[in-house]
Amino acid sequence: MHLCAPLQVTLQYCLWDQWKTVTSTEPRRLLCLAGLVGQLLSSCVLPLSALKPVSDDRVTSSLLR
Repeated sequence: MHLCAPLQVTLQYCLWDQWKTVTSTEPRRLLCLAGLVGQLLSSCVLPLSALKPVSDDRVTSSLLR
């Protein structure tokens, strides 16, 4: 499955917005988001570079709580 460029950019912005709130996200929703991102990356709908702006220290600190 391939998305046209405008939809891919929109999806990328939506994911970035979700990652911004990862510290206050309940574990079940975080697990669903991780599964969605994994599926989108593995099916080449989104490139790996879509996660470049995501700060891994924010994600790691929230998972350790």
